[in-house]
Amino acid sequence: MGINASELFDNDWEDDDIDYRTSRSIEISSMSIAQTVECPLTVKDTVVLGGNLDTRNGIGQGMFSVMWRRLVSDKGWAELDFHFGSALGLGVTGFRQLTQR
Repeated sequence: MGINASELFDNDWEDDDIDYRTSRSIEISSMSIAQTVECPLTVKDTVVLGGNLDTRNGIGQGMFSVMWRRLVSDKGWAELDFHFGSALGLGVTGFRQLTQR
């Protein structure tokens, strides 16, 4: 969270010619949140649900993602990703351990 509290430290906000005082304010200029949850389906299959929201100066964007991971062997796995939100996306990822090192 980004907070602008510059009015709290402004010395020129009081004016003796005015009969009323304006209140000092704190502005939230940005905010972000992200969350992921892993849901094991079987010993080899896992679904990961995730999302994020981001806003800066009143403009926001967000994304929701679904990922399916399959253990192909004890040395490798494959993933398929779908992303929805500000933009659409599709991804495929794989991993394979070649040696013990």
